[in-house]
Amino acid sequence: MRIAFLTSQFPGVRMGGIGSNTLALAAALADLRLPSPAAAHDIHVFTFYLPEDLRRNLPGNITFHAVDDLAARVAAATEPAAPVLAAAAQAAGPAMHCLVQGALLADALLACHAATPFDLVEAPDYEALILPLLWRLDRESIPHPPATMTHIHSGSAINRRGNHLPTTADDRCIDVLEQAAILLADGACATT
Repeated sequence: MRIAFLTSQFPGVRMGGIGSNTLALAAALADLRLPSPAAAHDIHVFTFYLPEDLRRNLPGNITFHAVDDLAARVAAATEPAAPVLAAAAQAAGPAMHCLVQGALLADALLACHAATPFDLVEAPDYEALILPLLWRLDRESIPHPPATMTHIHSGSAINRRGNHLPTTADDRCIDVLEQAAILLADGACATT
């Protein structure tokens, strides 16, 4: 089975909990002993920049795709619209930033999927990372669309309530995006 994971977090680089959980799930599936070698899982993790020293220590049986975020695209001047998109995402607030991150990962995943289709795409619900991909997975026009799963890890609303943080309009927008991702995915699973 060919499985892709999306994560904007990665342990040792950005935040950690969701990235650690994603890495642990990917590694467990990659190490899963199946009846025949032909049935082994082909695991891919799509995330943002990973420093070279960290990449050297990653499991060798997982393919990592380090996607340039908007800041890297602005710095490299590889995409003419990147400065405008970065400014718009910054001005529009956290929800737009989440959607842009998800869209960048979706672009990379769909390009890889076009070459060799994925069977399953998994992403945490936190900040609705999979939502831009779900919007673009038109079952009619994308050959062999993958099944999608979102993890109910610890959504933003749960995190705010548990930490007694105030709720802003931006927060409520992200809550709605996360709920949409959970409702639109083919499946959802709760993690501990």
